[in-house]
Amino acid sequence: MKVSIIGATGKVAKQVIQNAFLFNKSPDLDLVLVSTQPDLVSSQILDIQSTTSLLFDEEHVDPKYQVTAEFAETAESDYVFVCAGRFMPDAEKEQYRSVDPSGRLAHTFASLNMMVEISEQIQEHAPNAKVVVITNQSDIMAEIARNILDRDNVFGFGGMLDEARFNQALAITANSALPANQRVKPADIHADIIGYHNNDMVLLEKSIQAPDSVIQLLESDPTLLDDAMAATKAYGRNISKVRNARQPDISTGASIGPGIACWSAIAALSGQRPAVRASFNVAVDQQQAQAYGLTEGSHFSLPVMMTPRGIAKASNLSPCTEAERPLIDNAVANMQSALSTVQSKCVPSGGMR
Repeated sequence: MKVSIIGATGKVAKQVIQNAFLFNKSPDLDLVLVSTQPDLVSSQILDIQSTTSLLFDEEHVDPKYQVTAEFAETAESDYVFVCAGRFMPDAEKEQYRSVDPSGRLAHTFASLNMMVEISEQIQEHAPNAKVVVITNQSDIMAEIARNILDRDNVFGFGGMLDEARFNQALAITANSALPANQRVKPADIHADIIGYHNNDMVLLEKSIQAPDSVIQLLESDPTLLDDAMAATKAYGRNISKVRNARQPDISTGASIGPGIACWSAIAALSGQRPAVRASFNVAVDQQQAQAYGLTEGSHFSLPVMMTPRGIAKASNLSPCTEAERPLIDNAVANMQSALSTVQSKCVPSGGMR
C-alpha cells in the first residue's frame, strides 16, 4: 500500500512518521514523505532508526520510504494524507477581523492558498488517490480540496480525533465516580460523534458503548455526559493556548494526538490492526440524509469503516434523538456560514483577496 504524507516536516506528520518507524508490521507499506525540507525529514528518520533495535518487537519492520520535495513521486498513491499547515501570527490575524471577528478561522485563511496548491498537485500526479485532510480546519480544508479533486475521494479527518478525545474524557469522568475495581480504560469506550471538528460536534448518545458500570453511572447522573463532552470540546483549545517561548506569537496547536490518530488510520487501512470505525467528513448519502435530516450530497462528519478494503461508510447508523436533531441543524448552518466567510476571501485562481 502506497501512502503519501504531505507536509512531512510538520509536527503532525513527524508524529505519523515516528509511529510508522516504531510500530509498523507491514513489509508492504510504502511511504512517500513530501516536504520542502527533505533533508530535515531524512535526519529525523535516521534519529528514529538508530534505536529501533531496542523495541524488542519481532514483528517490527521498517516501512519502505522515500523522502522528496517532488509531488511527482506521489504518483499511484493509494492514499494521500495532507498534514501540511501554516500558522498565522496574532498580529496577522487582525487583517481578518472584519470577516471573522471570532478569529477561529485564522489558520484556515493562512492555509487556504497552500491547500489549493497541494490539491492541484495531487490532481496532477495522484488523481485516483483517496485524500485524507488533517490540515485545520479539516472540514473546510476538505471542501477546498473538493473544488479540485474528485469529491468522493476526499475525507475530512477531525471526527476521528474528537471521538478518541471523548473516550478519554468519559473514562476520566467515570473513573472519578467509580470504585477502583470498576475503573475503565478509554479503549473500553466508543461513541459516534458527528458534525464538524469544532464546537458543533454532536455526540449521538444512543451510540455509546461502554462497560455496564459506566452506562449505569450515566443513567444515574446525566450531567457526567455533559462534563465529558465539555472536556472533549476543550481539548484543542487547552492545547493551543500554550505558547512556545521561542515563538510566543504563534499558538502551538495539537500535533501528537492527530499524528497518532493518522497512524491508527494507516495501520487499519494496511491491515496491521482490526478495522477502525471513526467519523470522517464525507458526502451524505440518501440513508444518512434521512437519518439525520441532512441534505443528500452535502458533506458532514459521519461514521466510516477503515479496513484493508478501503474507507467505506458504516452500514449501521446510530440513531439521533429529538434533542440532537436541532444541534445537527445548527452545526450545518454554522458551517455554511464559515464556508461563506472563507469563500469571500477566495479569488477564481484560488488565491486570497
